[in-house]
Amino acid sequence: MLRTRSRPMFAPNGAPGQVRGHAYYECDRVIAITAWRNARSRRDRGAHRRRSRARVAAPRRAQIGLYDAHRFTDHADDPERAFRVRGAAGIPLDGPMGDAVITRQDVRTELDRVRRDFSDLVANSTSATLARRSNGTRWTNRQLLFHMLFGYLITRNLCVIVKLVPRLPLAAQRGFAASLDATTKPFDVINYWGSCGGGRILSPKRMDSWMGRVVASLRRHLDQESDVALNRSMPFPSRWDPYFTKNMNLLDVYHYATLHYDHHRAQLTLAD
Repeated sequence: MLRTRSRPMFAPNGAPGQVRGHAYYECDRVIAITAWRNARSRRDRGAHRRRSRARVAAPRRAQIGLYDAHRFTDHADDPERAFRVRGAAGIPLDGPMGDAVITRQDVRTELDRVRRDFSDLVANSTSATLARRSNGTRWTNRQLLFHMLFGYLITRNLCVIVKLVPRLPLAAQRGFAASLDATTKPFDVINYWGSCGGGRILSPKRMDSWMGRVVASLRRHLDQESDVALNRSMPFPSRWDPYFTKNMNLLDVYHYATLHYDHHRAQLTLAD
């Protein structure tokens, strides 16, 4: 129940000194009720916005699938578990989170395997199979091949970032990762349309040649990195990819490229 403080007020038509407080009671009561209704309206609007966001988030998997369906796998809500999937290197999982640790030699082995596998995919593909729709994305097989190459191009740039950003204060590193996380939506759009355009412009033969140069470059830099450099880590934009964790070191980034490659390798529909 609202309570108002009594204030003296001279009656409009009364004699001087005559006190009349009812008008003040009503005025304060109206002001208090109005303020309470406005506050309740703001709370209701906030709750409505939260409910609206929840309704929009529910079908977000299908909407983002337009750009990059691989971001929403079974492990999309648990990036740490997704990153621990060691199938790319053939390392067995010791538990639900995967206790195996990736090594420099594991990354060398998987880079060599990817180089041979990509060449085989291009050599055994035809114009008809490349034009087919892939399984789980809106890209054709040719566009998806470019996207698999694109993952290694991104990795090459990420390696430079992981070498530089850890030199900054931790607060600056976290701010950098948060700023990248905030650009997830435009990144998804660029990721999708970039692969569409790249898949149409580049021929499979040129993709294969480019993949060879990128993998060779990554392998050469991997061999030159010190153990200290490979263990240097930084906060990462975990919303960009399900295989990104909140904190990754340089060796994790090298390994990420093949996790990304193998994920999309399973979505190709090149086989007759």
